[in-house]
Order: sequence, then C-alpha cells, then structure tokens
Amino acid sequence: MSLIKLNNVSKSYLNKSFDITITKNEKILITGVNGSGKSTLIKLITRYIRPSNGSVINTFKNISYLEEVVKLPLQMKVLDYINLMLKIKNTSLNYELFNVFKIPDNKYIYELSKGNKQKLALLVTLSSDSDLIVLDEPLNGLDSNIVVSFVKYLKKVNKTLIIVTHFPNDYNILGVRRINLWQK
Repeated sequence: MSLIKLNNVSKSYLNKSFDITITKNEKILITGVNGSGKSTLIKLITRYIRPSNGSVINTFKNISYLEEVVKLPLQMKVLDYINLMLKIKNTSLNYELFNVFKIPDNKYIYELSKGNKQKLALLVTLSSDSDLIVLDEPLNGLDSNIVVSFVKYLKKVNKTLIIVTHFPNDYNILGVRRINLWQK
C-alpha cells in the first residue's frame, strides 16, 4: 500500500526531480552531501513545502519528525519533559527504548550530555502512534554502543521510517531502501 507518492516533483532552486513511492512500513535511507536536496526532499514528502512542479500524494495521518538540531527546554527535568510530551501526544512511554537509552531521568535537561539530549529527543519522537517517522541524522552525538542498540531497535519498528544521514553504513543491518542524492 502506497503511503507517499512523488510524481515528477521538483523545486525551482534544486536541479533535480523526484519520482518516489514509499509504501506502508517501509524503511528508507536518504543519503547525500550537503546541498544535494535531502532536506528539500523531506520537506516535500511531509508537505512542509509545496513543489514547483509535480504532485505529492500522502495518505499518512500522523507524523513524528526529529530535526537534525535538537531543541529542548533546558530548565525542565527530564522526567517532567517526558511526561509532558507523552500527555501532549496522548501516548505512552516506549519502555523498550527507555531501557536501551538509560537516560538519567532525575536530572535537568541542561545537565545532560549532547548524547543524552539526543536520546531524550529520540525517545519522545519514537513514543508516538504516528504513521510516518522521519529522523534527520538521529545518531548525532550517540556513542558506538548506543548506535548499535538503537539501530537494532529500529529494525523492529513496524512503521514507515525515513532516515536522513551522511553515514549510511551505520544502518546496514536495517535492510533499508536507499535514496542516494550524492550529486549536487
């Protein structure tokens, strides 16, 4: 079943067009150098921007999106932030991922390392009932042990998953379809 379909989609500032079909529960890896169109493609898929040409057809209802640069309320305690976001999303905690990440939940967010902030953002993003999950450079700041555990976790995710990365080899065990945008 097609969840997203891009038909000859382009933007005037990007010298390429996209013909892509993404099916339900498919895992996609979008790779390429800076300026190759990765962010533009994500914005087209999620309908954050409109194409200059072509058409985008989406049948997903909910999306969870984690940007490359994580912005968190630094003066909140970790557990308070998790509880607030779960309440807003009307969902429950992803205990499996919480146990993988081992985030110190009794600290203030400003006390967390870059890696723990990234894990917190990932935990909240993946604790949802979204049809589509988009992760932009999700391994940014994570240590190698957590990367392995997290990618193993992603392999079990039964949702449509789009990952944007400069480092596709980190995801080899996922068996994903790659969209390579290596030429500018």
